[in-house]
Amino acid sequence: MTSSKRGGGHFVPSYLSDVVRFTTFLTLHPKPIDVLAALSRDYLHGYGVTSVQLLSLLNNNLLELHAEIGTPNKFIAAQLSNRTLEELESLISTENICREIALTGCICNPKSTLTVTPFSIGTSLAGFFLVEWPENGEITKEAKEAVTLYSALSSLYFTHSKFFALADENFDQIVTSGPSLSPRQIQILQGMVDGKTNHELASDLGFSVSTIRHETMAIFRALGVSDRKEAAKAAQLMESIN
Repeated sequence: MTSSKRGGGHFVPSYLSDVVRFTTFLTLHPKPIDVLAALSRDYLHGYGVTSVQLLSLLNNNLLELHAEIGTPNKFIAAQLSNRTLEELESLISTENICREIALTGCICNPKSTLTVTPFSIGTSLAGFFLVEWPENGEITKEAKEAVTLYSALSSLYFTHSKFFALADENFDQIVTSGPSLSPRQIQILQGMVDGKTNHELASDLGFSVSTIRHETMAIFRALGVSDRKEAAKAAQLMESIN
């Protein structure tokens, strides 16, 4: 991505018009497959992207394919029913994809030619955008920034989209009373109040420890606290916590 100088000495990104065009496109309420097609064809093609996939993160850390454009070679649709979060972590060489994405917003692994960005509903991680690049191709800083930006815009759109209704069985329904926490986060917060460790919560709820850690960070942000002690204290004021 490049910048051009405008009045007042400020630099305005030259891709701003593309961002405006994309957000205008989203007001037409396109289907998920059409959003990925637009990203691949009109907004990311110039960076060399070969495929874009939208994956949801289910219970027990299984990955489900919701939409796919292009010709992926790493995570093939026919194999996705058998894919887990741990397999994706191994493929992109990270031990905790949830924590790393929470910190950076984008995981790029040139060796596997994959870039992973979060698909979130509210403060809850619902899945991932998986972008694949050509073998031996360079993934530039500008390309990573573009993927991160367009993924965030798409995620925001899907949060309010009828195609991803928050009551869908594959996604957490956001709790509207009090802080915006998903049922999964409410369960984890209850565990914090009960003094359970991340490993105990992972065992009780059927998630990986990395998922518990990511959701814990999301809970802290939603409650405006910085540690478990403060979170437990804030939870005492919530009707959904015993």
